[in-house]
Amino acid sequence: MENKCLYQCNNNDENSISCSRCQRWPKVKYFIDNCGINISNFYADKLFYNDPDDQAYDRLMEIKNHVREFVDKGENLSILSNDLSFPQKTVAIKIMLKYFDKIWLYSDYRIRGYYLNISEWLQKMKNYNFLASEEYKNIEAIIKNADLIIWDCLIDFKLSETEIKSLYIFLTSRLNNGKTNIFIGLDMDYTKYLGYLTAQRIGCFETIKIKGNDKCEETEYVEEE
Repeated sequence: MENKCLYQCNNNDENSISCSRCQRWPKVKYFIDNCGINISNFYADKLFYNDPDDQAYDRLMEIKNHVREFVDKGENLSILSNDLSFPQKTVAIKIMLKYFDKIWLYSDYRIRGYYLNISEWLQKMKNYNFLASEEYKNIEAIIKNADLIIWDCLIDFKLSETEIKSLYIFLTSRLNNGKTNIFIGLDMDYTKYLGYLTAQRIGCFETIKIKGNDKCEETEYVEEE
């Protein structure tokens, strides 16, 4: 599955002449392979939603379908929900995938979008060897330069003062440079977890709150191509 093309072309056959000459999938797959999350996450099923969230989903769809303009303007977004049953991660990844699809023709081979699990990343930073490694330098450069970063904060945890400062510096740098950020997490006060200044920064993002608790309702979140 990890090599299967995501596009449903008329000749979606790896052995066909058209697929062998395809330029889109190799470029998009490069973006995916270097975005910090396994490619299997991009094969998610279509989402479902509860009726109370109609407006929220309409706005998410609007952002996804106009994601290139959203990123070009350096806009920022928070996707919050009442509990973990709503797949914020899947929604954010679908937005990032749409961005890859919008830019592949005009982009060179470089990292354009990246998924970052905040707790895992900061946990690694406690290791001095990691801070001195090429991996850390690479991630640091990605955070500074990628067009779009998904900040995953779906787990409750409290950061140390050093971690809070590091997160604030990275986020502030991206905001000052007009880089787009998507924050995903629970609908809660993040001040005690991320620090006052970082929470204030994120609080200024456009915020979409999902009230429903179950993605498996009868009404389908229909994705436009």
